[in-house]
Amino acid sequence: MALLEPLWISEGAWESLRDQVIAPEAAAGDPDALALQETWNAPQREAHRVGVFIDADHARTLARLLDAHPALAAQLLG
Repeated sequence: MALLEPLWISEGAWESLRDQVIAPEAAAGDPDALALQETWNAPQREAHRVGVFIDADHARTLARLLDAHPALAAQLLG
Protein backbone atom coordinates (compact mmCIF):
# COMPACT_ATOMS: atom_id res chain seq x y z
CA MET A 1 0.00 0.00 0.00
CA ALA A 2 1.44 3.35 -1.07
CA LEU A 3 1.69 6.21 1.37
CA LEU A 4 -0.39 9.15 0.16
CA GLU A 5 0.68 12.69 0.96
CA PRO A 6 -1.49 15.77 0.41
CA LEU A 7 -0.34 18.39 -2.04
CA TRP A 8 -2.25 21.57 -1.15
CA ILE A 9 -2.21 24.27 -3.82
CA SER A 10 -4.41 27.11 -5.03
CA GLU A 11 -7.31 26.38 -7.33
CA GLY A 12 -5.58 28.31 -10.12
CA ALA A 13 -2.35 26.35 -9.77
CA TRP A 14 -4.28 23.08 -9.72
CA GLU A 15 -6.13 24.05 -12.91
CA SER A 16 -2.94 25.21 -14.65
CA LEU A 17 -1.15 21.98 -13.85
CA ARG A 18 -4.15 19.96 -14.98
CA ASP A 19 -4.73 21.85 -18.23
CA GLN A 20 -1.18 22.72 -19.31
CA VAL A 21 0.89 19.82 -18.00
CA ILE A 22 -0.98 16.69 -16.96
CA ALA A 23 -3.88 16.50 -19.44
CA PRO A 24 -1.78 17.00 -22.60
CA GLU A 25 0.69 14.30 -21.56
CA ALA A 26 -2.13 11.94 -20.58
CA ALA A 27 -3.83 12.57 -23.93
CA ALA A 28 -0.53 11.79 -25.67
CA GLY A 29 -0.62 8.37 -24.03
CA ASP A 30 1.94 8.73 -21.23
CA PRO A 31 0.86 5.95 -18.81
CA ASP A 32 2.33 7.71 -15.77
CA ALA A 33 0.51 10.92 -16.69
CA LEU A 34 -2.71 8.94 -17.15
CA ALA A 35 -2.37 7.54 -13.62
CA LEU A 36 -1.58 11.00 -12.24
CA GLN A 37 -4.56 12.49 -14.10
CA GLU A 38 -6.94 10.04 -12.40
CA THR A 39 -5.69 11.17 -9.00
CA TRP A 40 -5.52 14.82 -10.03
CA ASN A 41 -9.17 14.79 -11.10
CA ALA A 42 -10.33 13.70 -7.63
CA PRO A 43 -9.19 16.59 -5.41
CA GLN A 44 -10.34 17.60 -1.97
CA ARG A 45 -11.30 21.23 -1.51
CA GLU A 46 -10.73 23.29 1.62
CA ALA A 47 -11.43 27.02 1.63
CA HIS A 48 -9.38 28.42 -1.26
CA ARG A 49 -7.08 25.43 -1.61
CA VAL A 50 -7.20 22.19 -3.50
CA GLY A 51 -5.65 19.06 -2.07
CA VAL A 52 -4.48 16.22 -4.25
CA PHE A 53 -3.33 13.10 -2.44
CA ILE A 54 -0.35 11.69 -4.31
CA ASP A 55 2.09 8.86 -3.74
CA ALA A 56 5.82 8.82 -4.50
CA ASP A 57 5.26 7.61 -8.08
CA HIS A 58 2.83 10.45 -8.78
CA ALA A 59 5.27 12.96 -7.24
CA ARG A 60 8.07 11.75 -9.53
CA THR A 61 5.74 11.97 -12.55
CA LEU A 62 4.66 15.49 -11.64
CA ALA A 63 8.28 16.56 -11.18
CA ARG A 64 9.23 15.07 -14.56
CA LEU A 65 6.32 16.79 -16.29
CA LEU A 66 7.13 20.13 -14.64
CA ASP A 67 10.75 19.83 -15.75
CA ALA A 68 9.42 19.98 -19.31
CA HIS A 69 7.54 23.21 -18.50
CA PRO A 70 10.08 25.48 -16.75
CA ALA A 71 8.17 28.70 -17.43
CA LEU A 72 5.01 27.34 -15.79
CA ALA A 73 7.01 25.90 -12.91
CA ALA A 74 8.57 29.33 -12.31
CA GLN A 75 5.11 30.95 -12.32
CA LEU A 76 3.78 28.47 -9.80
CA LEU A 77 6.69 29.17 -7.44
CA GLY A 78 5.77 32.79 -7.30
